[in-house]
Amino acid sequence: LRREPFEPARSHKQLFITDYVKKHRRKDKKTPEAKLVAAAKDIWRETDKKDKKKWLKMLEPQRQRYIEAYTIFVRGLNKEELELYTDMKARRDAEEEARRANESEDSEESSSDDDSDSDSETGSDSDL
Repeated sequence: LRREPFEPARSHKQLFITDYVKKHRRKDKKTPEAKLVAAAKDIWRETDKKDKKKWLKMLEPQRQRYIEAYTIFVRGLNKEELELYTDMKARRDAEEEARRANESEDSEESSSDDDSDSDSETGSDSDL
């Protein structure tokens, strides 16, 4: 199959966290990624709405480019490739969903005071 376009962050929060981890990983290669992610989430909670909207504005062009590239990618597949890709994507999506469910169960067990942040990974704008 041809190369599938890279999917951007699903939410502005995820974009912020990814950017934070990448920048701090360059400076400090020894800190565990989980610790960097936790720090990024803490900073995100303290970030004001105006700054969160900036991240949302940065995400939107990425989403649009992805949609365009994905459309071209899918239209370029022949029938056999499309069937293979559809099966592969369904399996991958199911694995990703199971991984997310596991992560959310783990985070609910480890921090019960984190409830205000539980829906922000879905891409909703409720945490602006």
